[in-house]
Amino acid sequence: QISSFLSKDKVGEIFKMLSIDASTSEEVARQRISQYLQSNQLVSQMYSEATQNVQQQPIKLNQQHVTQIQSVKPLNKNYGERLQSQQSNQQLLNISILKTEAFSTPQMDDVLSLHLRAGPGRAASQSVQHTDSPIFADLFTLELGQQKMSLLQLFNLLKFSPLQILVVSKRIDGSARIYGWASLDFVGVIESRKQDYQIQLKSYGNAEEVVGIIYLQLDFSPDVFQTNLSKQLQQQESEKLGAAIVAFRQEQKHLTDQYKYACQLFNQELQSIQQKKLYVALNLLRDDGKVSPSTQLITPIYSKQLNTAHKIYRFINLIPDTVNQFSIQNIWSRCYTTLSRGSATDEDKAVLLCSMLRGIQLPSFVMVGQTVNKTGYVAVCVVFGAKVQVYYKEEVFYFKLMADGTYTLDNFSNNYENSQTPELFDIQTVDTLFNDLDIFVSLQTQMLYQDRKLVNFSFNLTRPSLFKRFNHELLKQLSNQVEIQPNLTPFSPETAEICADSLEQKLWQLIAARRADVGLNTPKSESLSRLIGQCLQAYEFEQLTGLVVGNEQFQLAVKNFVSQNEFFDAFPLQISGQLRFHAPSVFRAICQSENGRKIIEQCGDQLRLGLRVYVEGYCETICAVWVVVGAVCIPVK
Repeated sequence: QISSFLSKDKVGEIFKMLSIDASTSEEVARQRISQYLQSNQLVSQMYSEATQNVQQQPIKLNQQHVTQIQSVKPLNKNYGERLQSQQSNQQLLNISILKTEAFSTPQMDDVLSLHLRAGPGRAASQSVQHTDSPIFADLFTLELGQQKMSLLQLFNLLKFSPLQILVVSKRIDGSARIYGWASLDFVGVIESRKQDYQIQLKSYGNAEEVVGIIYLQLDFSPDVFQTNLSKQLQQQESEKLGAAIVAFRQEQKHLTDQYKYACQLFNQELQSIQQKKLYVALNLLRDDGKVSPSTQLITPIYSKQLNTAHKIYRFINLIPDTVNQFSIQNIWSRCYTTLSRGSATDEDKAVLLCSMLRGIQLPSFVMVGQTVNKTGYVAVCVVFGAKVQVYYKEEVFYFKLMADGTYTLDNFSNNYENSQTPELFDIQTVDTLFNDLDIFVSLQTQMLYQDRKLVNFSFNLTRPSLFKRFNHELLKQLSNQVEIQPNLTPFSPETAEICADSLEQKLWQLIAARRADVGLNTPKSESLSRLIGQCLQAYEFEQLTGLVVGNEQFQLAVKNFVSQNEFFDAFPLQISGQLRFHAPSVFRAICQSENGRKIIEQCGDQLRLGLRVYVEGYCETICAVWVVVGAVCIPVK
């Protein structure tokens, strides 16, 4: 299709840039081409050229066809006009990557991806080889708004949201890390009206170490710097903008000074109240090397795909753990950094979880303190008065306030049959609770957890004798100066199906190779694959809600499929971690289980083997991956 509008050489260049070759599936190729066309604003151009080509071609039609086309033509015309009008009214930011240089030499075959964010707009490149000057895509388009903006409107949108640049490095073992970060203040961009910038990438958590340089060009479309207004009106607009910038900087300095002074007073009051050592999380080190108020890490995020607490908990549990980068500890990544990297530390998960729970209006807090082993921990709690939920060690513990003042463990997440789960709760002290609007420091002695009860501790945040509250009005003002959170990208069902089919095909190849090594053939059975695949969605539903469904129906289906003298066995497995789509790693996980290995190496009369992969996508790159293998045969003595 695109060869009708682009030269053969240009098509070849695009395919090479998008890593499309003869082995690429049609669905994946279509997705990559579509994203490229949209990011380069070629869709409307192709639409108009296609319309002209159709109008120029003489077509012979009978009267019935003419009547049908006449009734449809006005609708298509109106739709095209609306589409072009909508696109022309959008406020876009086009970012051209001119060149890169001074990147460090990789120690292994790393790949890099470039992630950009401005206001609500986001864009990311395909992964490219890590060299000293990696070649990312030439142009990125970020949508800032549905309507054209004036310069003053653009300033108000972006004054708290600088251009964020992240380069994510992924290794062959699947691990991901932040290679470098940078930011560009839009207030300075609007003041200087420059287009070309030389950006220094800084190391993760270190604002001093430079790890690369990116040369880029900014272009607002429609252009906010050009106007048809008279000189007098232009001068008035310029004066308004200048006054707004001055007021913005004065307010920022005033609030910063106020917060520093309030922190000093707060710490002095704590020292006079208690002598015990507390971890008071007023300021935290971020991934960009800046020390900022802890409340500014929490920014409410809402997603239609993750609109319940159960879905959010599941989403957080599915995020792969990240390697402790450069042995740096106590760095708290912002939500956008965590989502771009696709993996997280305990601190990162706590920040993202609290932000998402705040997005659905739940009273959630990040909770820090010490365990019984005197080590630090981070958790998330949701306080509903007499009921408290604590997310800790990938479990949700549900506590209920009893008449005697103790909190009893009423339930816990999806492992209710696991009697060992309550023993995971080893929290001894709760030092600080914080979210986007509040910081509470506990004045209580250590928590005593025994017989599934919390003794000598209360989550009543309204009592000054139990919790000391930081200046709420000041924190409320600071909450108005946080960055705009971008929308989460849905993990589409089509993408999930493509991922499942691709992994399933590769696993079949590995199973066939394994059986061929011992002189066995591989009789695939699509009927058996469909049968055992029924349970995978039920397993994911159980993980999501804690409810077990479909067992009776599945057992009846198996009895109907398997004859009386046949042997049936199946082995389901949830695959997690960075290598969840790496077929050799998944195959190795199956074979490490005795049941899985027996099924793969099964032999017998009328043998049928089944395999099914199920992928449940949530958001971004986060998804649940389930694999089940099964075998039916008549055993041979």
